[in-house]
Amino acid sequence: DVASFRFRDDGGYLVMQRYSRPDQENKGVDLVTRDLATGLEMNFGNISEYAWQEDGMLLAMITDAEGQAGNGVQVFNTETGVLRPLDSNPTRYSGLSWRKQSADLAVLREQEDGDYDTPTHVVLTWRGLKDDNPTQRILDSSTAGLPEDSRIIDGYTPDWAKDGDILFLGIRDREKKPEIPADSIAAKDSTATEELAPAEVLVWHS
Repeated sequence: DVASFRFRDDGGYLVMQRYSRPDQENKGVDLVTRDLATGLEMNFGNISEYAWQEDGMLLAMITDAEGQAGNGVQVFNTETGVLRPLDSNPTRYSGLSWRKQSADLAVLREQEDGDYDTPTHVVLTWRGLKDDNPTQRILDSSTAGLPEDSRIIDGYTPDWAKDGDILFLGIRDREKKPEIPADSIAAKDSTATEELAPAEVLVWHS
């Protein structure tokens, strides 16, 4: 009953993700970690995405629960057994990205905008997650200096520069919702499909 699995880089731990139910709407499923030296297992519920720190002990996980209750991102330290919540919000998260050979993490948090049909994303980063007080930075697309009527997309996973000073993000144009006159009702064609423009890359000095 394992849909995917991955070893920690040193081979000391194994993480196994189970299958989702055919009828479930959320993306989260059970995630089991196993200490291969002791056989000790831990179970984390409603995990939609996970990522091991490169050459490290940290496992980042995204929670996607039914009704978005408790959705967020958290990090499990397999060396100390400490689970650290990083952010929580009733929305969807995606795009976990560790900087190579570091304890720096980035993730995307979905953000709806009433003026647009398509959501954008807030970018969250943490530097030094092995420390007691990691540094967090937030890039809100509404104040990020993006081109007008564009959004940060989740189809492009945040990509760290080697030194960690720059983060590369995907952006795409979007259109505002049409203004509907008060005396008319706009009919939406259910067979129409959205034609997506090519994605561009946004450089964020993190």
